[in-house]
Amino acid sequence: MLTPVNMESTVAAYVQIENHVRYLISAGVLKEGDLLPSVRVAAGKCGVNANTVTKAYRDLELMNIVQTRRGVGVTVAPGGEKLSKEFVRNSMPQKIFEATREAAAAGFTLADIQKIVKESKGVDCGPYDAAPDTVLKLARSLN
Repeated sequence: MLTPVNMESTVAAYVQIENHVRYLISAGVLKEGDLLPSVRVAAGKCGVNANTVTKAYRDLELMNIVQTRRGVGVTVAPGGEKLSKEFVRNSMPQKIFEATREAAAAGFTLADIQKIVKESKGVDCGPYDAAPDTVLKLARSLN
């Protein structure tokens, strides 16, 4: 479920965890009432300190995405799916815009960008994982 944090990313580790949990909820992988990994287990899977996961879980709780239930753990909160989908839908246009402008500045055509997007969509990995070789090779072949 959770994947290692990409320490090469410009996005803070705790934000990567927060976003990944929201993406998992938005995609239906996690549903209302589902239990998230314990802080210790999540820290191990993400390759970070437990305090980093604690901060991410606390922030998600303040956003009403998850709830902490004494004796149970951290679960997806009622309404967490709706809030997660709204976040993902609202944040994507800006990310796509930025990536498209950067790609255009690098000399990629719209057809090139579409090929890269199509190849990227078929990859099974987390949102902050390093781009797989298939995507990198395709991008290099388009220059």
